[in-house]
Amino acid sequence: MSTRINTEKINGFLILMRSLVGAQPYGTICRLGDKEYRGAERCHLENLFYDYYDQKLPSELRQIVESEGERSHYIPFFLHYTRDYENAVKALAYKDGRPPLCELIAIHSDAITGVDGDFEFDAKKVEWLGYDVMALGGSSLIINVFFFRPHLFSRSRVLINENRLFTRAEDIDEYLDDYMRNAKQNLVEPYDRNAITTPGTERIFITITCRTSP
Repeated sequence: MSTRINTEKINGFLILMRSLVGAQPYGTICRLGDKEYRGAERCHLENLFYDYYDQKLPSELRQIVESEGERSHYIPFFLHYTRDYENAVKALAYKDGRPPLCELIAIHSDAITGVDGDFEFDAKKVEWLGYDVMALGGSSLIINVFFFRPHLFSRSRVLINENRLFTRAEDIDEYLDDYMRNAKQNLVEPYDRNAITTPGTERIFITITCRTSP
């Protein structure tokens, strides 16, 4: 009798840069002290695009970039990702002289699953990172608040982990209550609560096997 492989449900993969490469953070990735935001509001395949537009990208990777553009994943979030693990690994390994694409994360969201579906992935390859909170349009409410207006959320700040994400799903409701109170006073960008993904469904993972050292 065969042994069942332990799996996780995921929607796909994002290939991203981290801000702890070198002495200074770069791009739009947010960092607080020696900790950084490791959620989904980062540009997927960012430094492949430089050589793609300069027509320097190898043909295999060029096809990956073009196929990603042809399939628009989960339009309400404007969140692009790949469902092909082998393509994700190839993109991660590409070196072009810039700070490397040094993190491959897997994502799962009930909201995304309702639109684009999900699939099984080997659970041995993932390490828990935390919960992000995404609003329709692609903005992370964590990155907007904890890095730009932390004085408004002193109570909620203690709830996030070293990846600048929530560890417990139940903490998100408390945070969103604070957010909505501040929004009514025009202290933060207003969002309809219904336009924010169901608390606890934005699961962010990192695949350890594809992680490269900064």
